[in-house]
Formats: sequence, structure tokens, C-alpha cells
Amino acid sequence: MSPDGCVESPNGDIGWTAPDEEVHAFINDQARVSGGSLHGRRLHENMRGDLTQDA
Repeated sequence: MSPDGCVESPNGDIGWTAPDEEVHAFINDQARVSGGSLHGRRLHENMRGDLTQDA
């Protein structure tokens, strides 16, 4: 597990960690009220593409 809570399989896959609807809603609610987030290097690199793509 990385410091930001990202857990992956030995081959780097995180698909097995998909949350159910209740957990997903809770995480979204928590993220809405937070002032920021702390990402580890690998998660930041994975998400960087999502943050820079045109909507």
C-alpha cells in the first residue's frame, strides 16, 4: 500500500479494488468537503492524464 492508500496487485492492476455504490458515495462525499488531496507518485502519474484531457 502506498502512503495515499492505493493498493495494487503484484502486476500493478487496481481493477480488483472497485468500490460498491455505498463506498463510492461515501468517498465522493468526503472528497467534496476536503480542501485538497495527497497523491503518491504513481497515482499522480495515472491521474495526470485525466486532469489534463479536454472535457
